[in-house]
Amino acid sequence: MTGERKCSVKCDQRYGCLGPEASDCIRCSNWVLEIDPSDHIASMFPHITKLCLDDCNENKTLPLFTPYNWTDGWKAKRCGICHPLCDTSEVSCTGPRSIECGGRCKYAKINGDCLERCPENYFASPADKTCLPCAEACTILSQNRVSNEVVKYLTSEERMQTSIEILNYEKQSVCQGPEQYITKKDLEEDHQGCNFCQRVQLELLSSADRIRLKCLPIVESASYLFVSSIGNFQLLPDSEKCPVGYYFRSIPLWTSLKSNFPRMEDMQPYWNLLDHWFFKRTIKSDNFAQLCLPCDPECDEGCTGPGSHECNKCKNYYHHKSCVSQCPESKSLKRKFFS
Repeated sequence: MTGERKCSVKCDQRYGCLGPEASDCIRCSNWVLEIDPSDHIASMFPHITKLCLDDCNENKTLPLFTPYNWTDGWKAKRCGICHPLCDTSEVSCTGPRSIECGGRCKYAKINGDCLERCPENYFASPADKTCLPCAEACTILSQNRVSNEVVKYLTSEERMQTSIEILNYEKQSVCQGPEQYITKKDLEEDHQGCNFCQRVQLELLSSADRIRLKCLPIVESASYLFVSSIGNFQLLPDSEKCPVGYYFRSIPLWTSLKSNFPRMEDMQPYWNLLDHWFFKRTIKSDNFAQLCLPCDPECDEGCTGPGSHECNKCKNYYHHKSCVSQCPESKSLKRKFFS
């Protein structure tokens, strides 16, 4: 080069250059990055096969590493390209593989290896992207498919929509955090628990305005009997009932939530939370959602429904086919058990 047109200072001046840029050097004075057209950074440097650098970390937008201090015949030290899954915003990598990211990953990390996403039943910790296990009660998407029993009652449009929903569900993780509860705060902000929860238990805390839904594991052997003449669903095995103090409700996911609770006034205090769970946290391509609801406070040893007349046993006294806290003054006989 002659006149005002000089080679880049990154070029080895003894060999000259083909232009003024660091990519025009015949040979580099310090470090060289050789760019393969198949590399993920090739689009950043079109028509360039090598780039001279002062140091492998001189440009944070170009994550590089120094593999080792070796030289070739013309004494150029080479830089390597970090794996695209590395997070190099603060530290560089130590090699080209996803396990050589120096512990910093863009999306997810398990056993020191950077991944595009965590395994299905794990979530990425916000602190360092380490994959941590979801609560065991979270519904695992790959285990939920539309059964033939359900499909035959769907229209062609519903079948198409179900197929789309399955694809959308499979793009999501099982959870976003370790929690297994759905609470009122989830109605207003991102939750930190299960993304999908097909079986929940409605828990009443210290006061009526404090409620939460606890995710429970799906019973793998769950089976239901469809009575086509009246459209009812019946739970078969006794082992699939709820914990003591709760009664079971099976909700077909192609029906509305309201149609499953004729006495809406009984559910009004809990409705917003149940509605959020049913429409946003269940997999509609599955057969049923399963709900455990609390028995009446006067019940003991479980119940078959919400009323005080549906107790398996009374906590206090039995009067006119219902459990009561105390007998009327006109009654002298006090019984705790059903006759």
